[in-house]
Amino acid sequence: MIELHAVLTIAYRDLVKFLRDPARLVSTFIFPLLFIVILGGAVLIHEIGHFVTARLLGVRPHLPAHEHISRLSGSRMPRDVVAAMAEANEFVAKDPVKSREILGRATHVPPDVLASAVLSTVRLDLPPSDVDYWSQILVDQKVIQRRPSASSVLNN
Repeated sequence: MIELHAVLTIAYRDLVKFLRDPARLVSTFIFPLLFIVILGGAVLIHEIGHFVTARLLGVRPHLPAHEHISRLSGSRMPRDVVAAMAEANEFVAKDPVKSREILGRATHVPPDVLASAVLSTVRLDLPPSDVDYWSQILVDQKVIQRRPSASSVLNN
């Protein structure tokens, strides 16, 4: 019981010191907000650029896919999805001003932030050189025993 009384006394003393020190009181609340403002803007710009295609397509930003391959199964996406992604790529390239306007309505991001955002597109092709490169890495890391030909992978 004596230890609890000692701990409570020290805690009370520290609380009183904290409340009487305006600099410490202000910095406790200002620094976290300052970091959120500074770092939050950088993260927001990255997110805007990364998900612009998904936003134009009207799908959730966390689409479980990368380029034209589904992350869940490694299988190819349906042709209509790939066609829609190609259409979004063309739209972004043809009319970046309208793309930023649509993105601004969907995300409620200020126009000056959108003006500096990089509008990304999705790569829809898979060249044989990429297949050869990654299959060689899988062989080197002993994930697979022999390297498949790029044509057999791309034609399936």
